[in-house]
Amino acid sequence: MSLLKLNKSLVKEMQELSVQGYAKPKERIITAYRPAKGKKGPRYGIKGERKEFIRINANNYLNLSTHPKLIAAADKASKEFGVGPGAVRFIDGTFKQHKIVEAKIADFTHQSSACIFNSAYTANLALIRTLSSEKTYWISDELNHNSIINGMRMANVPKTTDNLQTQRSGQFKRLFRKCS
Repeated sequence: MSLLKLNKSLVKEMQELSVQGYAKPKERIITAYRPAKGKKGPRYGIKGERKEFIRINANNYLNLSTHPKLIAAADKASKEFGVGPGAVRFIDGTFKQHKIVEAKIADFTHQSSACIFNSAYTANLALIRTLSSEKTYWISDELNHNSIINGMRMANVPKTTDNLQTQRSGQFKRLFRKCS
């Protein structure tokens, strides 16, 4: 297939996905942060918008990312260790702060150890690998997050695993009965 044909095919497929509602919306660029004031929580400015927005999808549920004590601790750690680890832990090593936090989490949860992850993506990869065995039967939605799909691949989940097609009603019940 020529590059021109491939491009036309991809453009057509992207248009079809958009019509079906699967296209990613235009990226919102956050241009401003306004701290909580009175009874109002923090607000954000978005490029091209006049009104302020609340970020209800952020992984900042307790609004700790702007807490003065955490900012001061991050500044102190940055001055002592630099900014960012440079690579993931298994490649570049683990900072002592990670081990301290993991020990505190393990103690708090009454477990022998704990492991923290820098993202939900890496947590999903590890969890799926940990839960998988030759007796595990996976039922996966075709629209799962990429971390779940990759986690299943890395855990050598058999290709016979059923992938639910989100729009098909009753399919989950049939598959659940199949594996019970």
